[in-house]
Amino acid sequence: MTWSDSVIEQFGLVDLSTADASDFYEPCNTLLFELFPANEHYQVSPQCKRITGSMDFTFLYFVSKRKVPVFFMQICTYAAIDKASSRMESYHY
Repeated sequence: MTWSDSVIEQFGLVDLSTADASDFYEPCNTLLFELFPANEHYQVSPQCKRITGSMDFTFLYFVSKRKVPVFFMQICTYAAIDKASSRMESYHY
C-alpha cells in the first residue's frame, strides 16, 4: 500500500528525535482516518489515559466497525521503541 502525499508530508514534518509523543498525534490521526474511513462504517476514537503514579499520559487510538473493535494503537516516540522498560511502563494504566 502506498501512503497518500498528505500522510507522507505530515510524518515528514515530525522531528524523529522528539521526546514529545504529541508531535505524532496529527499525522497518526490523518493516517487512521485514511485507512479506516467513516463512509465504510469505521469509527476512530482517540483516548487519553493517565499512567498510574505518573504525571504522564498515554494517548491511544481505538478503531471499531459497527461497535466491534478492529484495531488499536498507542502513540510513542521513536526513542521509546528501543526501550523495553518504557514500553512495559506504558501498559500499566
